[in-house]
Order: sequence, then C-alpha cells, then structure tokens
Amino acid sequence: MASEQTVHMNGGQGDTSYARNSSLQNADQNRMRPLIEEAIADLLSASASMPRSMVVADLGCSSGPNALALVSIAVDAIRGQCFRSRQPPLEVCVFLNDLPDNDFNMVMKSLVAFQQGHRSVVTGVIPGSFYGRLFTTGSLHLACSANSLHWLSELLKN
Repeated sequence: MASEQTVHMNGGQGDTSYARNSSLQNADQNRMRPLIEEAIADLLSASASMPRSMVVADLGCSSGPNALALVSIAVDAIRGQCFRSRQPPLEVCVFLNDLPDNDFNMVMKSLVAFQQGHRSVVTGVIPGSFYGRLFTTGSLHLACSANSLHWLSELLKN
C-alpha cells in the first residue's frame, strides 16, 4: 500500500512535531477510557478462571506523549479489575504498533519509563500496517486504535 509511506506523523520534538501538536488526539484517547475499562471488565469476568496474563496492543500508537495513553488505560483497568476481584496482578504484555516511518526512538524511550513504573508489564514494538498480519492467531486479548482509522479513512476520501 503506497499510503504506508506517505501518511505519518511528524517525528521529533520540533514545533511542527506530533509530540507538540497532539492535544486533540489525547482528548479522544481519554474519552475512550470507559470503553477500555468496560472491555477489560468483560474480558476478565467472562473467563471461568482468571488468566495469568493478558496481551494488549495499540494499533497506530504514534509517538510522543500519546504513544502510551491507551495501553496505560488498559494496564490500569487490568490492575483495578484484579484488585476488585481480589486476584493477584496479571502479567501484561503491551505491544505498540505504527507504520515504519513513526519516530520509534521516542516510543522506545517512553517504553523504558513505562516499564519502570509497571514492573509486571512486558513491552514490545511492532512496526507495520495493521492491514497486514502483525500477530499470531489468538494472541491478543485487547486491541485499541484511536485515530489511525480516521486518518486512513480521510486518505481514502481524497
């Protein structure tokens, strides 16, 4: 797909970077909090027994301050659900996905800080289009995508 190389956010920390110009996207992600919390509650309550681990992915994570927003909400929801059900904390694996032109240097730096604050979380980065295969069958418990689909739909309109 030719758009994979043309539709991406401005990297780095400059005045025109996504990291400095993404407050609207952050607001959208915050509005998704109750949906993610409900999905986690449904996933964990539907299990006959509490799983030992969960895998969460953000498809189109971008970079900058929003890169970890959705997965942070998911990790907090998983921990909260375990606490409310008096279960031990689950191990959580978090994958961040975006197109190869994403500023993954910034994403990796964010992941280091994230892991320090969430010791039971394992993280990884999966570059590529989510229109192709990124994960093995049955390997994800929750996949989130905030604005990626919007940008792709806008591209298709033009």
